[in-house]
Amino acid sequence: PVFVGGALTANDASSVSLVSIAATDLTANSATEITLTAQEVTFTIAAATDFPALATLNVTGKDVSGVTTTGVAVTAATTLTTINAGGELSSLTVAGAGPETVVTSGNITDLSLTGSSIDALTLGHTFISGDTAVTLEITGTSLSSIDMSNVTKVKRITITGNSDLTSVVGPSATTLPEA
Repeated sequence: PVFVGGALTANDASSVSLVSIAATDLTANSATEITLTAQEVTFTIAAATDFPALATLNVTGKDVSGVTTTGVAVTAATTLTTINAGGELSSLTVAGAGPETVVTSGNITDLSLTGSSIDALTLGHTFISGDTAVTLEITGTSLSSIDMSNVTKVKRITITGNSDLTSVVGPSATTLPEA
């Protein structure tokens, strides 16, 4: 069946796969995995009760002509262990209790990670053509290393309060930001 839009309740589903939906329009209390294949609206998990069984969130931002305004924000998801974010996203914000692993791909303008539970990070994204340069903020994580070598056109990097951090690899210089 095709889901066209509006609110969706799938409380007995162990996984949910949709093209795009706002988190406020989705009720999936038993879902351990949510996959959004062409997300075109901001997706925000703001309370641990939003998706109480969620372990994996896969979000691919819709490829749009021009610059996207679609963001993903996860600020309270205590059961979440993994976030895979790619496609075209204006921002990915992860804060508070929640994921241990964050993987990026595609094009993401602003990345902000704050939370001691994050101990694995794979940065595979770059900038959105026509948008401003990438910003990276990584604060208070449990990461031992950060490898930004796949990220290009970086405007600002902030790395603070990561007490386990022993290795940092800078971003690629193949495409530099505008002055």
